Amino acid sequence: MMKHSIISNFRYVYGKAWQYSHKILYAQAAEIAGEVLGTYLSAALPAAVLYLLERSVGIGGMLGGLCAVFAVVGSVQVFRTYFSERNFLQYADVRIEKMMTDVWRKSWEVPYAWRESEEGQNALAQTQRAMQGNFEGFEGVFPTTTKLLNGVLGLMVFAASLTVFNPLLVAGILGLSLVQVIVYRKALNNKWKHKKQRSDIWRTQSYFQSLALERHAGKDIRLYRLQPWISGRYDEANKRENNLIRKEQLMFLVSDYTGIFLEFFRDAVCYGYLLLQLAQGMDLAAFTLAIGMVRGISTYMMQIAENGVKLFSDLRYVGTIREYMDREEKEEEMGTESGSELQNRYREAQIAKESRLSGKGLVIEAKHLSFFYPNAETPVLEDLSFRLEPGKKTALVGVNGAGKSTLVRILCGFYRPSSGTLTVNGIPVEKIDRRELWEHLGVIFQQPFVYAGSILENIAGRSSGEDPEMRKRCREALEQAGLWEKIERLPRGLDTNIGKELEEDGVLLSGGEFQKLVLAKVLFRDAPFVLLDEPTAAMDALAEQETYELYDRLLGDRTMLMISHRLASTKFCQEILYLKDGRIAERGTHEELMRAGGEYAEMFRIQSQYYQDGQEEISHE
Repeated sequence: MMKHSIISNFRYVYGKAWQYSHKILYAQAAEIAGEVLGTYLSAALPAAVLYLLERSVGIGGMLGGLCAVFAVVGSVQVFRTYFSERNFLQYADVRIEKMMTDVWRKSWEVPYAWRESEEGQNALAQTQRAMQGNFEGFEGVFPTTTKLLNGVLGLMVFAASLTVFNPLLVAGILGLSLVQVIVYRKALNNKWKHKKQRSDIWRTQSYFQSLALERHAGKDIRLYRLQPWISGRYDEANKRENNLIRKEQLMFLVSDYTGIFLEFFRDAVCYGYLLLQLAQGMDLAAFTLAIGMVRGISTYMMQIAENGVKLFSDLRYVGTIREYMDREEKEEEMGTESGSELQNRYREAQIAKESRLSGKGLVIEAKHLSFFYPNAETPVLEDLSFRLEPGKKTALVGVNGAGKSTLVRILCGFYRPSSGTLTVNGIPVEKIDRRELWEHLGVIFQQPFVYAGSILENIAGRSSGEDPEMRKRCREALEQAGLWEKIERLPRGLDTNIGKELEEDGVLLSGGEFQKLVLAKVLFRDAPFVLLDEPTAAMDALAEQETYELYDRLLGDRTMLMISHRLASTKFCQEILYLKDGRIAERGTHEELMRAGGEYAEMFRIQSQYYQDGQEEISHE
């Protein structure tokens, strides 16, 4: 069931247009008036010519009359075309400049847990689909409304003209056209029932399209001959879509055949009646005008039917956009809290002066923390208790699937614990605005995100303009991270773009250089809490050891949590938490855990063998 009504969605779309420019609505009204007037004059033109012929006005009068008629018709056509083209551009501007930017911003604000769920991905796919075309979804409301109102106004004008000849004729035409409307609406409603299936198909198609064009995926696709697999999956999705289209088109075929039959019957009755009137002395010009009105009424009725149902469909898509846009205000899911509640809590906390996160490090404490994913019977994390302090380096280790990534998301504020407590400087995390938490958090992920902007923009998160202080801080961060020598040699220095997606002279960084860039970002932010989420997983043993030594030297005075399934980081840490099946199975220093001879000690012995082998190979070289 839709949360927002069709009328509410209509007001929403035109509210956005009104915010963008009041002139859009006036221009749309002008286009509708010009369209109806132009169509009426075109339909009446043959009758006007016959009228002049019947009145024997002479060659001069005939030519003068025709010139006047054609001048009026031509002027109306120019007027209509101007507003049609102008409005097309304006509607696109509203969609792109007002709505799409709002959707992008919302995508950064919706709860992360919901965004990565299947429901969230489908919701985004539907929203994107509703936003991507000129004649469908959000923007489609404008031209469809224009055609619908054009049909309504035109119908009124043409029906009024035909009523002069016979009101019953008008009633009969309207009745037959109404049957067409009902059949066509059933066909369109049948199409709407497949919305969920369509969103699944669109998501699959979009993924494989992006995968085929992704630069980083190109190596694997070529080396492992993945083209047949990608093509096969993409073709499979296309076949599913085609089967869906065939089922839907069957209903439209029934609608089309019904329309053909009704149009034939309507024309036979109307033309028969008018021919009878002509035989009984009806004026030829009036006969021609009446024929034009009959065809016009039928055309307008079908126009109203098609565009009325299409407008209903477009406004349904607008409803999916609105549900996505007010998602955070709607409900809590996966432990996340609504945006309005968070803002209220943040304001309360600021008034109470209890939510200030200050100092070089943060004290983060979990007590009996557990977390369930939706509909899961067993927890991913169960009864975790630990304390992170400034200057204390803690390692969280364990095999893949132990729950480390989930804990990272909780500590980052993306998820909220299902039970237990998590506090930052003694303040419950639910009383801290996530934006404030993120300002005090620096994370280095295994696969760091670097976008196609300048080196400075990647580090600072914004353009510097002519801010010398920001440039100085960026340089200092790069110097500390050990990347400045390379950046300094580049022709554009800090203003060099990363990657070649947007700039031909963009620089390509190695994996190790990416890590140093992200480290510079953390240093620039001067975050008191640093999370290292398996940042060295792709490095060799020597590079990994050097990297952790760099982290220890530069970030050692902060609150630091190192997360890994490899144990090279543990010797730098004062406490080690060994996670197994979502629980802390062992804890202590490296020496304590080795003496205990548990699973941590066994994992370390196995891994240390590979480290020794790797170091021997390096020394032999």
